Amino acid sequence: MGNNEYHSQRLQGARDIIDRARKFAEEAGISFDDCQWDYGREIVERDNHTLTISAGEKASKEDFSDEELADFPGGSGTESTTAKLRKMIRKLTT
Repeated sequence: MGNNEYHSQRLQGARDIIDRARKFAEEAGISFDDCQWDYGREIVERDNHTLTISAGEKASKEDFSDEELADFPGGSGTESTTAKLRKMIRKLTT
């Protein structure tokens, strides 16, 4: 797989992860004020990417590996990625 294809998968995975987080937030009865990767920087190849979700006065951050972004959804890391998202949403509701 070429670098361009992998980068496209990384970007799509990042969008899909945010969509999944929004779904979990809706199920918990909250909505995001802000949701961004890597503190607003461009998503490029890094060992880890930080997702920050804000709702009201609360914020939740988690790190995701580059592979988790590229493999989501359906890859080997989908279960752990989903668990991290649920944890993030719980932090916003407590």
